Amino acid sequence: MMRSKKRNKRKSRIFKIAVALLAMIVVAVGYFVYQYNEGVSMADPMEVQKQDYEFNGQKNLDKVNVLLLGVDARPDEGKSRTDSIMVAQYDPKEGTAKLISIMRDIYSEIPGYKNYH
Repeated sequence: MMRSKKRNKRKSRIFKIAVALLAMIVVAVGYFVYQYNEGVSMADPMEVQKQDYEFNGQKNLDKVNVLLLGVDARPDEGKSRTDSIMVAQYDPKEGTAKLISIMRDIYSEIPGYKNYH
């Protein structure tokens, strides 16, 4: 009699662990599917076109802008890549400098160029 209670208790514990693991897997898969779909919708060119990215800034010829490109070249490939992109701006009147870094892998539409997906 005691053995059957222990056996039932063990089976019950194994069942609870299996159900908990299954629930965790279902939640994890659901989360990854949700994140994937969000990423795809964010990269959708039609969604990007709906947003207004028009630059409404002012031209200022008193400041000096310099484009800085970090180049990575490997001897065995013969090609080089730009691995970092930065724009530095110097204002001689104020004596200040600003530096921004641009992500290398960005999606942007190039007028007159076909987008292939």
